[in-house]
Amino acid sequence: MSPAVTLALRELRADVKQGFRGFRIFLACLALGVATIAAAGELTEAVKAGLRADARLLLGGDLAVSQMYRPLDDDARQYLESVGRISTHLEMRAMVRSDSGARTLVELKAVDQAYPLAGQLRLNPKDASLFADMNEGFFALADPGLLARLGIQTGDSVVLGSARLHIVGVIDHEPDKVASPFQLGPRLLVSWEGLQASGLMMPGSIERYVTRLSLPNQSDAAKVRAQLEQRFPKAHWRIRGLDEAAPGLKRFLDNLSLFLTLTGLAGLLVGGIGVANAVKSHLDTRARSIAILKSVGAGNNQIFAIYGIEVLTLAVLGILLGLGLGLLIPLAVLDVASQALPVRLIAGVYPEPLIKAALAGLLVALAFGIGPLAGVGGTSPAAALRALVVRPPLKQRILNLLPALPFALALALLVVQTSSNRMLALWFVVASVLSLFLFRLLAYLMAQLARMISRHTRAAGLRLALGQLFRPGSPAPSVVVSLGIGLAVLTTLAQIESNLRHQIEDRLPDEAPAFFFIDIQPNQKDAFIAAAKEHQARDIRLAPMIRGRVTMLKGTPAEEVRIDPSARWALDGDRGFSSAAVMPDGTQLLAGSWWDEAYRGPALVSLDARLAKGLGLTVGDRVGVDVLGRAIEAEVSSLRDIDWSAASMNFAFLFSPGTLEGAPYTFLATAKADAQQEDDIERAVTDALPNVSVIRVRNALESVKGVLEGAGVALAVMAAATLPAGGLVLAGAVAASLRRRVYESVVLKVLGADRPTLFRAYLLEFLFLGLATTLLAGAIGTLAAFGILDSMMNMTWRFLPLSSLGLLLFGLVVTLLAGHLITSRALAAKAAPYLRNE
Repeated sequence: MSPAVTLALRELRADVKQGFRGFRIFLACLALGVATIAAAGELTEAVKAGLRADARLLLGGDLAVSQMYRPLDDDARQYLESVGRISTHLEMRAMVRSDSGARTLVELKAVDQAYPLAGQLRLNPKDASLFADMNEGFFALADPGLLARLGIQTGDSVVLGSARLHIVGVIDHEPDKVASPFQLGPRLLVSWEGLQASGLMMPGSIERYVTRLSLPNQSDAAKVRAQLEQRFPKAHWRIRGLDEAAPGLKRFLDNLSLFLTLTGLAGLLVGGIGVANAVKSHLDTRARSIAILKSVGAGNNQIFAIYGIEVLTLAVLGILLGLGLGLLIPLAVLDVASQALPVRLIAGVYPEPLIKAALAGLLVALAFGIGPLAGVGGTSPAAALRALVVRPPLKQRILNLLPALPFALALALLVVQTSSNRMLALWFVVASVLSLFLFRLLAYLMAQLARMISRHTRAAGLRLALGQLFRPGSPAPSVVVSLGIGLAVLTTLAQIESNLRHQIEDRLPDEAPAFFFIDIQPNQKDAFIAAAKEHQARDIRLAPMIRGRVTMLKGTPAEEVRIDPSARWALDGDRGFSSAAVMPDGTQLLAGSWWDEAYRGPALVSLDARLAKGLGLTVGDRVGVDVLGRAIEAEVSSLRDIDWSAASMNFAFLFSPGTLEGAPYTFLATAKADAQQEDDIERAVTDALPNVSVIRVRNALESVKGVLEGAGVALAVMAAATLPAGGLVLAGAVAASLRRRVYESVVLKVLGADRPTLFRAYLLEFLFLGLATTLLAGAIGTLAAFGILDSMMNMTWRFLPLSSLGLLLFGLVVTLLAGHLITSRALAAKAAPYLRNE
C-alpha cells in the first residue's frame, strides 16, 4: 500500500472518530441534492411502470384508431373486425339541462354494448346499464360532478339536445378516462341510440370517433398497425398503441420529472459551494500537518493524493446516503401520489435514476472540491505553521480551477443528454453558470467597494465591518453565491406564479370574453346573435372553424421534419383552422402582408409567428393540411404576433377566403357580458339552439386557478430543495470562519475594543452581505421571470415586487441570524488560552 493511501486511511479514521466533524455539511449538501434527483427519478419510473403495466386498460384495448368528424370507413372497420373485437365510441362537448332549468357543459361519450373492451366500468348501483329496455326515453350514466352541478340525483332525468335521458347510475371509475383529451366538464355516458335521438350530430360539429381493437394475441398489435397503414395509406386517422396509451399523462410526467430533477440539481449546485467550503476548511485545519509533510519532503502531488482520496471517499459516502434517501422518499409519498394521479404506482428499485443521481453528485463533488485540493500546495510551510491566511495570486487561483473544468463540462453534458427537454436543460446550465459568475462578481465588487469606503471613514465599527468583507479568508463570496442562487431561483418562480395569478384573477376577467360558443351551424348564425343580444351580450364575434391536421412542411411530410419541441403540439392530432377576408382587430403583423378582402386566388395562410419559428417556416414557405381527407397546400403570406394570454378568439392557422369553402364548418363565437347577465344569456342561447355548447370563461378560470395552486406547490418544492442547501452552505461558510473570527476578536479585545463595538461591527458586516445578496438575487430572479414569461410563455410581464419581497426579507433575516450566532460565539471565547498558545 502506498504511503499516500496509508495516510489517507489515517485521516479517514480520524474523521470517523470525530463524527465527521468538518465534513457534516459536506455530506449533507451532497446527500440532499442526490436524494432529490434520485427521488424524482424513482417516482417518475414508478408511475411509468404503472403506465406500462396498465397500458391496455388506459388505452381501452390493444390499438385505438381515432379521427375527427366521421367514423372509420366500412373497409377499415371490416378489417379490424376480422382480426379481433372492436368497440367504437364518439366524444363531443354538449349542453345538458335539468327539469329545474339548471344547465352545464358536459363531456359527452356515446358508447356501444362492447364498451369497455379492457378494464371495468364501475358504477353505482353496480347493475346500472345504458342498454336496458325502456318504453320512453333513453338512459345515461353521469359523473358525480354533473349531479352536483345540476342539483339532481340518480333516477332524475336531463335533456340533451332533443332527447330526454334518465340518469340510471353514477360513474365511480371510467377505465379509459385518462386517454381522453382535456376535459372542460363532467362526463356523461350515453348509448349511440340516445345520441342519435338528441339531434346533436350535425355537419361540422366537433366530433371525435374512436375505435378500439382487442386482439386475441397482444403481440400482434404491431403487425395489425402496419397492415392498417399499408392498406389505407391515404387515411389521416391517428393510431395509438400501448406505448401511447396516455400521451398527455406521459408528457406531464416527463415535465414533472424534469422540473424535480432540475430542482435537485439547483440544490446540488448550491451545495457544491458547501462542498468547496468544507474541503477548504478541512485543509485549513490540517495546515500544520501539511506544513510538516512538506518540511519532511512530501511533494504537492503526494499531499493532493492523500487528501483527494479522503475527500473522494467521503463524497461516495454522501452520495450513498443521498441514494438511500432517494429510495425512501418515493415509498413515503406513494399513497399521496397514487391518489393524485390517475394510474397506479409500482414501487421498486429503478437503476437508471440512481445512476444519474450518483453521477451528478460525484461530478459536483469533483468539480467543486478539486479546486481547493489543487491549491493545497500553494501555501508555504512557514506560513502554514504561523497560521497565516495567504491569498494565492490570481494566476494561481485560475490554474487551481482548471482541473475542475472537465468535471463541470461532464456535469453539463449529463444534465442536457439525460433531459426530456434538452433545450430547457441547456438554458438551465447556461443560467446556472451565469448566476455563479454574477454572484461571484458581486462578491468581488462588494469587497472592492468596501476597501474603497474603509479608506475614507473614521468610524472604527464601520471600518472593522468593511474590513471583514475584503480580508483574506472572508466568508463573503460563499455566503453571496450560496444564498443568492437559492433566492434568485425562488424569486423567479414567485414572479412567474404571481404574474400568472394576476393574469387569471385581475386581467382576464376584464379583457377576456365571458363565453365561448361552439358548434354554431352556418344557418344558425342570425338566430344565435339574436338570442345572445336578447340579454345584452356585447362584442359578439364569430369565425368559421373546422379541424384538420398539418401534413406537410415545405414539401416534406410533417412527421419527418425536425421541429422545436415548443411547436410539437401543432403536429400532434387535429388543429382548429379558420379563414378570414379582413384582418382581425388587434392583429400585429411581424412579417409579410395581409391579402385583399376580395382575394380569391391560390391558397394563402397567416401563421402565429412563434409557431412558425418553431416549425421552421417563414413567409413564402408552403404548408400542407388535411381537412376531412381533402389535401390543401397554402403559401405562408404573413406572420402574426398573437397574445394568447388574452383568451380572445384567435387561430394559429388563418387561411385566405375560399380556401375552406365546401368543408362542413361550424362557427366559433365569443361574447362579453356582465356577470349578472351570464345565466340568462346561456339559457337563451341553449334554449334556442340546443346543439350549441357554451363554455363559460369564468368557470375555465376557476380550473386554471387550481393549476396555480399547483404552481404554489412547485414553489414550495423548489424552496424545500434549494433553501436547505443554501442554509447548509451559509452555516458552513460562517462556521468555517469561526476560528479566524475568534482569533481576531481576541486580538481586538487585547488592543482595547469593547464587546458592543465588536458585536455591532460584525453584525453590520452580515447586514451588508444580506442586503447586497438579496438585492442582486431579486434583480436576477425578476429578469429571469421576464425572459421566461415573454419568450417562452408568450405572456405580458408585469413587475410585482410584493410577490418576492417576503422571500428576499427571509434571506436577509437568515443572514442576520447567522451573523448573530457566529458573532455571539466568537465574542464569548476567552482570550487567555489563545494568548498562551501564541
